[in-house]
Amino acid sequence: MSSHVLNKSPVKIPYKTIIYTTLQFLIGTVLIVIGCLLLTGYIGHVGTSRAIVVLIVGILVFVPGCYHLIIIYRACTGCQKYSYSDLPDFED
Repeated sequence: MSSHVLNKSPVKIPYKTIIYTTLQFLIGTVLIVIGCLLLTGYIGHVGTSRAIVVLIVGILVFVPGCYHLIIIYRACTGCQKYSYSDLPDFED
């Protein structure tokens, strides 16, 4: 009997993508918090329109960062439906 060994190639972890995604998530979180604080007048009185702009930009940066972090987490934990190939490629 011949034994067949499955040769799995090592998974290439996209470190740059993980760093960029984490930064995107953190920047979005900070902008959302600042936008909320500006909107309530806790930080300063810049007006509602500027506070809403900061809040919207924060949400636009936060949502894809959060989405990609979920994919990274699921790929790290070995969930079969997720892999690093589902992420955008920022590698050189």
